[in-house]
Amino acid sequence: NKGVEKVAKGDLSYRIELKRTDEIGDLAKAFNKMSSDLNQYIENLKKRLLQRNEYKVSLN
Repeated sequence: NKGVEKVAKGDLSYRIELKRTDEIGDLAKAFNKMSSDLNQYIENLKKRLLQRNEYKVSLN
């Protein structure tokens, strides 16, 4: 699947466009949420690392 490949390569902004209401649609929604949550987690981690580095610099 194109979406799985893109996310596996680091493109967490990719969303699966699927308008199904069955289990496949549920799976696509869950995949999109997982990608979004993972992207948000990474962005928060980057912010925290930046803050920590700025704090370490201020101590010197």
